[in-house]
Amino acid sequence: MSGVLRMPRMGETMEEGKLLAWLVEPGQPFKRGDPLLEVETDKTAVEFPALGDGILVESLVELGVMVEVGVPIAQIDVGDGPDWTGSDDDEAEEKVEVTKLTADAALEVVSAPTATAPTATAPVQRVDGEKLRATPLARRAARKAGIELGRIVGSGRRGRIEHLDVIAATRSAPIGLQTGHGIAWLEKGIGSGMPIVLLHGFAADHSAWSGLQSQLARAGHRTFAVDLPAHGAADAQANVPAELCDPVIRMVEDQIGWVPVHIVAHSMGAIAAVAIAKARPTASITLIAPAGVGRTIDTNFLDELANPRSVDTVARTLDRMTRGPNGISDAAHEAIFKTLKEGRLAGLARSLAGASGQGVDIRKELADLAKEVPVSMLLGHRDQIVSWSEALDISPFINTHHFANVGHMPHWEALPEVLPIIDRKFQT
Repeated sequence: MSGVLRMPRMGETMEEGKLLAWLVEPGQPFKRGDPLLEVETDKTAVEFPALGDGILVESLVELGVMVEVGVPIAQIDVGDGPDWTGSDDDEAEEKVEVTKLTADAALEVVSAPTATAPTATAPVQRVDGEKLRATPLARRAARKAGIELGRIVGSGRRGRIEHLDVIAATRSAPIGLQTGHGIAWLEKGIGSGMPIVLLHGFAADHSAWSGLQSQLARAGHRTFAVDLPAHGAADAQANVPAELCDPVIRMVEDQIGWVPVHIVAHSMGAIAAVAIAKARPTASITLIAPAGVGRTIDTNFLDELANPRSVDTVARTLDRMTRGPNGISDAAHEAIFKTLKEGRLAGLARSLAGASGQGVDIRKELADLAKEVPVSMLLGHRDQIVSWSEALDISPFINTHHFANVGHMPHWEALPEVLPIIDRKFQT
């Protein structure tokens, strides 16, 4: 059976997007959750995952062309399975649902600071006589997966179960995620490529690197986006920043060996990056909005994510990471709140925030490393979490790149500018 895939909406304000690349070839089969296409919005470049199995029959638009949301972009052969593309004219409700799903599904994979969408393991308590509400597409997907609808929490209006909820319930971990040494990591790229280790910031996980990691992998590099201890799918706990490092060092030794690696780290990840660089051969260090290089830090940001009070407070806290909208959906905010509510980050938050500012100082270690290893820093001048200006006087050996209208997340907010800065280093 053939379906028509339409330009997905990757955020509430997105009206059009540029089709940058198909991540599968015409005639090539793919599975649900596989990266399907790459779209450039007015904010960044993101991957859109397949919402079901299929085969790409043909693209209906040229690469590089701006396409309005909802315009057909490809013919998809969905086989005997459900038409997840939403092109079934007899089921208008499914078409509306798929249009809504495109934003949440893409953001779940691309930009959510914590890992997965909400799932349910216990039956849903419903009012006596209340009918279980689910869209037709969700019911078909649940039947195919052998899942009881009553065990899924619906994220739709008045608790309606939607297709994304079924997808979340069938996914125990992101596709391709590996685990070991108490942590988790997603590897992308060519096995013989330049090894690059990506370390996220506080309250994030490997998915925060999705856009940059995909671009680096496409350029021929071998990339490892890590879930640090106490984050994402990592089993290991960390109550102080020093406990973030050893599991990553062991993972790198197992997966890469003693070959020098490039390290790219964001915010809190800079602390782990320095420790790793001191412990093993390192080709370069790139720090994005690093913690540990100044005194100022937004302690409320740490406290609200370590001890979240509500979904709304988490949403307002995450808003401070970027200068403009961060694109995180309501469903993702709820998932993040549920994850943070587990309280795994309380110890780290206390360690990162000292009595008079930041509780960790890596300035001297970083200055010493810069004499032996190429070190770069990327600083957003609208950063509300740490002060960019406090990172300027560490060492003249550090290359510093400034982003005047960017906040704490340059690799989200200015990916087209960040990518060549980082990739250029790997070409030398």
